[in-house]
Amino acid sequence: MPCGKVVSNVKNFQGSVGEYPDYTAQGSEFETLNIVVDNVLDSNDSRFIADNTISVYVKEVESGLYYEYKEVDSLYIADKNERVFEKRLNENGHFVIKFGDGVSGKMLTQGSIVSVNYILSDNQRGIISKNAINGDKLFDEFYKDVKDLAKTIIKENNLKIDTKLDLSKLITQISKTNRKDVGYLYDLGTRPLKLISG
Repeated sequence: MPCGKVVSNVKNFQGSVGEYPDYTAQGSEFETLNIVVDNVLDSNDSRFIADNTISVYVKEVESGLYYEYKEVDSLYIADKNERVFEKRLNENGHFVIKFGDGVSGKMLTQGSIVSVNYILSDNQRGIISKNAINGDKLFDEFYKDVKDLAKTIIKENNLKIDTKLDLSKLITQISKTNRKDVGYLYDLGTRPLKLISG
């Protein structure tokens, strides 16, 4: 891998953690909560809640404690006291959170507080285009630091690896070494190196 070059064409999206305004439960069977995050001030804002990032917590009125409710594919396969919810997209593209009825999943008690957190994707504004960071000095320094770390692992553990290899080959060679012989430094070094090398 050439130093400072990005070799993947994967698009990366970024976003921010969102917290939906707390909802006070009515205590009805199969109670639903519509999660609407549309920007009414800017119709060009195309951000959306990233799928599988929704977390639901309920402050139950009986105990005054928050409990995490887990997502299930269907409430109908849940026990009567399971703290679960079902999620779907409605016709407007908004998520709808549905709670149980006391037979199929725990029913919300009137006055319980529902808190919902999620990742709000930046959509098109978060895309890093191809070649946008090639040659960036920040990444040159980063790869240099990682290669220096690889060389340190090789030197400290007396590994028979040519340190003139490019970074991806160094990582591969370090990964092939005997973990027992390499020890703690191996754990510190190659785990982040494996993540970097993909």
